[in-house]
Amino acid sequence: MFMKKMAAFLMAFTLVCTSSPADLHTGAATETVYTAQAVAISSEEDLVAMQENPDGNYYLAKDITIKGNLNLFPNYYDYDTKVQHEECFTGSLDGRGHTIKDYTGMGLFNNAKNATFKNIVMTNVTIQGKEMGAALVYQAEKCRFFNITVSGKATIGGAGIVDSAKSCDFTDCTSKVNADIKVTDALPGFLPESPGEMKIPISGIAGIRAISH
Repeated sequence: MFMKKMAAFLMAFTLVCTSSPADLHTGAATETVYTAQAVAISSEEDLVAMQENPDGNYYLAKDITIKGNLNLFPNYYDYDTKVQHEECFTGSLDGRGHTIKDYTGMGLFNNAKNATFKNIVMTNVTIQGKEMGAALVYQAEKCRFFNITVSGKATIGGAGIVDSAKSCDFTDCTSKVNADIKVTDALPGFLPESPGEMKIPISGIAGIRAISH
């Protein structure tokens, strides 16, 4: 009888000991996987590295000052291989309230599709280039924008946050971009403010076919 009770006790003790570490291990593994899902962005170099994983999830770990003229995920033609490349960001970027400062260009992201951008602040931007432009995304399709704030100036036409927005959703987004656009020839229906000069205002947060809340 004593041996049976001892065997039962040892079996129960074994089950308790093996189940507890398993639960702890599962919890730790789950936490590790969750942490790995979002990649921290702490520098301009980290932003550039996002192009290696277009569908990744990212977040800003600190304020970032842009020194170069970045245009991530661009369309370009390779004359050596004669292939048209169309890069596209399809992941997510959470600014977590941090600021991207001093961006200059026609769109930090050239192309984005089914992507999510949220909680991002961009200050002292200069929207410039040969065509229309915007601060955050040049061309976006079926993307979601939440709590985005952009401020600065533009020397070309376009919009504050997204230039061409096709079937995109905007919630709590604000653009405070001042237009400083000068052209030498008057457009039909427009008169220059002074000889050889005309200022054209850019539109609001986004360009064509956007849905705003």
